[in-house]
Amino acid sequence: MTAFPPISFAQNHPNRQSTCEICGLDPTAYDASPFSVSMYPNIDEFTEHGQIVIGHIEPIGGVAIASEGRQTLAMLRRRKDEPFKQLLARLDTAIAKATIDDVYVDEVNTPQK
Repeated sequence: MTAFPPISFAQNHPNRQSTCEICGLDPTAYDASPFSVSMYPNIDEFTEHGQIVIGHIEPIGGVAIASEGRQTLAMLRRRKDEPFKQLLARLDTAIAKATIDDVYVDEVNTPQK
């Protein structure tokens, strides 16, 4: 996978206004967004062949799961007061540990302390 430097919306679309007329959001805020793909290279590469599920599952709460076919690489619980960006960073790290070191993280099926 080739890494490219992040390009802001304004750099990529210099003739467009900086705020969306429909939703009122500033597209140049992409660079500060938790969804900036360059911040999560392992998630970016993994989604080319695997899938990521992020959501709420009762009775567990917030989870982030990375799986490929029948193999689950990481199942993370969202920690109390954990920012979404931090959850994504932990998922990115867990995917790297699974694909490089064969270390799989399962916070869903392990007892909580």
